[in-house]
Formats: sequence, structure tokens, C-alpha cells
Amino acid sequence: MHNVKVGLVSLGCPKNKVDAEVMLKRVVDAGYVFEQELEKCDAVIINTCGFIKSAKEEAIEEIFNIVNLKEEGKVKKILVTGCFSKRYPEELFKDIKEVDAVLGITQYNEIEKYLDRLFKEEKRILDTNTDINIISSANRISTTSPHRSDIKIAEGCSNCCTYCAIPSIRGVYRSRSEDSILDEASKMIKNGVKEITLIAQDTTRYGEDLKETNLNILLEKVAQLDNDVWIRFLYGYPEMITKELVNTISKLDNICNYIDMPLQHINDTILKKMNRRSDRELIEMKYRMIKAINPDIALRTTFITGFPGETEMHFDELYQFIQDYPFNHMGAFSFSPEEGTPAHDMIDQVEIEIADERRDKLMKKQMDISKGLLEKNIGTIQKALLEDFSIDGYIGRTQHMTTDIDGIIKIKDNNDLIPGEFYHCKITDCTHYDLIGEVT
Repeated sequence: MHNVKVGLVSLGCPKNKVDAEVMLKRVVDAGYVFEQELEKCDAVIINTCGFIKSAKEEAIEEIFNIVNLKEEGKVKKILVTGCFSKRYPEELFKDIKEVDAVLGITQYNEIEKYLDRLFKEEKRILDTNTDINIISSANRISTTSPHRSDIKIAEGCSNCCTYCAIPSIRGVYRSRSEDSILDEASKMIKNGVKEITLIAQDTTRYGEDLKETNLNILLEKVAQLDNDVWIRFLYGYPEMITKELVNTISKLDNICNYIDMPLQHINDTILKKMNRRSDRELIEMKYRMIKAINPDIALRTTFITGFPGETEMHFDELYQFIQDYPFNHMGAFSFSPEEGTPAHDMIDQVEIEIADERRDKLMKKQMDISKGLLEKNIGTIQKALLEDFSIDGYIGRTQHMTTDIDGIIKIKDNNDLIPGEFYHCKITDCTHYDLIGEVT
């Protein structure tokens, strides 16, 4: 198979990207040639997301983009994997006959075998059975910047929020072994990675099924591998953010002062309908606790507008909350009714136009909140990880910013700086979401 060129498209979240990187490693190890230009490929693997409507639309669009290449004679085989194909396998297999293999969310672990079968003239394959014992391993090829990488510490989810299809797609929560995570982190550090992000559907539940570890213990052990490597985690639930965890973040210098805590709403009635495990009183208590222990911790959250039954009064409560309890970073999304979830069939569905208006109003207010918080950094010296070059200098991030979803620091400097290295920058100005600085 040494002359067979394989391309890979990964859609959706960082967790999906990790699965895609495992596939890439297996494909290359099996003797296939990885080709980045899709029109030059013999086969293309599309690792899809199927979480919300926009993700499904993106998956369909990408599939048809590759179908067009196949019809032009440029691609011979199309394999679709991931959440979208796991959710709609029969429909995809039946309706898009140009797709040669419809696979699920654990088939990445044997992706080379499916390629072998297809190139041995097996006509089409449908296999979306889930092996719950499979969780992404350390054997993968990074597709992100060489100086940062994600580690998936668990698979699946057992929270069963009423708007979310993830438990039905990826199964119950399963933690990876601590040793396998530490081994992966060690390999990354040896390869020059300067920032490691621990990810899962709910990182704060890590270890509940192992009984011998937890996120707090894991964070300490990963951080102690190298004091010069930044460590952070994403997707932490408020009820699981403990004083012990915040103290660990605060006492170890290379654990970023950053907590990602998706809240989804603040009104108790809506939170209960969402089947969230926290209420407003607990959320406010956790916020105050974090800031009391370490005021320097930057907080990120997400909210859903237009959830079934959300009234103007419920939204006004949320709108006021983000002003009373400001977050450094915030994302807002209009409710997307997903088939197979309880929220899909709830009464009192909110018109999408209203949900969008509320989302936009929330994000407009967040612009002002973000700028107000960023302005407090002007005149300070901040350590930054240099990411890349820009038109008038460089782009970097402080420990208070995670990649892709938060703002950046624009570094105005004519010197030869090195991406992947840390620099100390004096903050001179800011925009609504970004800092502006210069290397000291």
C-alpha cells in the first residue's frame, strides 16, 4: 500500500482531533502515504462531528466536497467516521452511495484494516458498533502546532444533560489509566511540546470509575513532569470544582491560572430542565470560592439561549448574571433541538429568531465585559507563549488564554522571536478580546 495516498479531514472539537491523530498514526504505520492536498488523495477519511445542527451541516457539506472530488476521478475511496456517522449510519449509507465506508467512533482504532478491505475491492462497509474499552491512545501524529497538544483523559459522558446527544453517541464515562496519560505527556514533552491541555467531555469526573485517582492528583503529576511546560484543562463542571483543585492550580506555577467551567444557564428552572447537577446558589458559591483563593484565575464559560421554556425573565436573569459575575471568556449558543434527546420533544420550544437575538445580546455585553477585564492588564508584565508570526509582529497567548477559542496577545516586535518559546511582554493596550504588548 506504499503508493496509496490518504487524506484526513477532522471536524469539531479537540477531542475529535485526537481521534483523528490516532487514525493518522495508524494509517502511516500501515504503509499508506499521508497527503495533505485532498485532490491528490486515493482515499479520504472524514472524521465528523454531530453534536449540534451546525456541526451536522458542516459534516454533510464536507462529505459532498469529497464526493465531488470522487466524481471528478480524483478520489477513489471515501470513509466517514465520528459522531455524525455514528448518529445517522443507515441514512448516510443509503443516501450517499459515493461513501465507501460508514464507521463509528471507535473504528479509528483499526482504520487501516478498513482501508485494506476497501482497496481489496470490498464494495462498501457499514460498521458503527462501539467498543467501550477503546479510548484514544498516545500513539498519534500531532496535527497542531509542534509546541502545544491535547491529551484526551477520558471518553464518553454520564451526565445526561437533556439537550446533549453525546452519551448516546459515545457511551458512559470511561477514564484512561493514569499511567497511559503520564506516558503520553512525557513523550510530548520530549518532543518539545510547551503546553499540554487535558480534555474530556467532563474532565472533572476523571478517575471516578478508577477509584484511585482524580483530576487533582493527575494535574499535579503531569505538572511535575517538567516545570517549564504549561498545563491546563478544559470542560470542568462547577459542582466538581473543589477547593483542593483550585489550590493545586494556584500552588504550581506551570498549571495555568485558568478554569473552563461551562454553565449553560443560571436560572434554576432552566438548569433543572437541562438536567444540570448545579443550581444558581452553587454556581455563585463556586465563583466566589475560586476568586477568593486566587483572584488571578481567568474563567471561561458557555451559555445556551432559547432553551425550551426560557422566558424573557429567565434570559434577563442570565444577562444580569454575566454582569454581576464577569467571566474573562464566554461563548453563547442558540439552542439546537437534537433528535433522540429529551429537550427535542419538550413543550414551549423557543423560536430560533428569539434564541439568536438573545445570544447576540449576550455576546455584545460580553464584549464590554471582556475589554474591561483586559484593560486591567495594561502596564503589567505577562508571560506569553509565542504562537506564530503576524503582519506587524507576532501572535502569542498568556496563561489566561487557551488556543482557538479565546483571544490572543498581539506582540509588536521586529526582532527574530521563536514560535514555541516563552517571552515576557509588557501589555500596552487591548481590544475587546485581545491584548497588545511588546517583549521586555
